[in-house]
Amino acid sequence: MRINGLIQATEQIHQNFIDVVISERRYQDFLSDHSQFEVLHKRLAEIVHRVENLCKKRRASPADLPNPSYRAYQWLNFLSQKKWLLSHLHALRDFYKITYEVLVKPGVSTDRRIEIRIAHFNYLFRCNQNQGLVKLEINEGFLSAPEQIKRKLVETALNSRKRKHNQSLREYTQTEDYRRISVSLQSGNQTNLRSYLGQNHDLLNLFNKLNKEYFHQQLDQPRIMWSARRSKRRLGYYDPQSDTITINRRFDSQDTPQILVEYILYHEMLHKSLGIREVNGRRYAHTNVFKKAEKRFKDYQRAEKLVKQSNQ
Repeated sequence: MRINGLIQATEQIHQNFIDVVISERRYQDFLSDHSQFEVLHKRLAEIVHRVENLCKKRRASPADLPNPSYRAYQWLNFLSQKKWLLSHLHALRDFYKITYEVLVKPGVSTDRRIEIRIAHFNYLFRCNQNQGLVKLEINEGFLSAPEQIKRKLVETALNSRKRKHNQSLREYTQTEDYRRISVSLQSGNQTNLRSYLGQNHDLLNLFNKLNKEYFHQQLDQPRIMWSARRSKRRLGYYDPQSDTITINRRFDSQDTPQILVEYILYHEMLHKSLGIREVNGRRYAHTNVFKKAEKRFKDYQRAEKLVKQSNQ
């Protein structure tokens, strides 16, 4: 299920935020009379309402949207709360101020343009510097970060030699402030009503079967869905940010043995169950514990053989 214009509307919201923040005069107006704030808040509420109504008409929920659209909806829904919208604008202003201080030396003019976005990403930050444009994307979890953490993030993003800061940034992701924002972003998580249904395989039924057989029915149901498009290489993946398991749509075929679909789904359920292990700043998903658990799957050897055949 798709909603035309949702990603474009989200892009426009990002641009609206930038337009408000980069002009000191306009930002002061915003702080004093809240006119800009009210306009932005109304626009956010309208988009969220439109998405929910369109989904309802199709007997679906926002959770049935493809991952990029669902994450956009989660972000817009999060910012439709006035306290988070206000915090977002203040944080965006802070990041612009810090970035200019790091990039531009006193008394030296620059023609480099700076574009900063704070959003609902899988990564902590991402920076691209090309042809006079510095584009910095920052995880929404850093919204309430202290000034020194924001500065470390900017310095690390702009200068790879400062990657030593990465550890302190990752440590910040374990704080209550960061977790509170992550939880708030996902507080609107909904159950998908149709995207787990394929023409040949029902992923929800298979999840319930595997949950009973391998997890003692203790694994909370994530959002489970078939991918919007067929991919040649990727079998499936688990996105912890939106708590979503996605299985490659090419396996929703009469020619695909059910055991292969079950094995791929089981693999992603293990990712949800075991999480990520971090050692010296590096993150590991396929640990020895994971691999041992994976071999518990019934007829493991046959399933692995089918996986290899599917990649040929």
